[in-house]
Amino acid sequence: MFIRKKDKANGKTAVQIVETHRSGKKVSQKIYRHIGQATNEKELNEPKRLAQTIIEEFKEQRKPYTDPIW
Repeated sequence: MFIRKKDKANGKTAVQIVETHRSGKKVSQKIYRHIGQATNEKELNEPKRLAQTIIEEFKEQRKPYTDPIW
């Protein structure tokens, strides 16, 4: 997963969380979540920070559960 900044036609920049999948030689990307839009670089900080938090939480959920062996 990674954070994508994508320029829009209305002059704003969208912040998205994207996941890449490979099937043989074909690579496809799925937008996991659209975070928001910003008009300048300063406004992008908050959506990027939120996206990073969401990615970290998602990775934590994906970790396999293992019982400690006593």
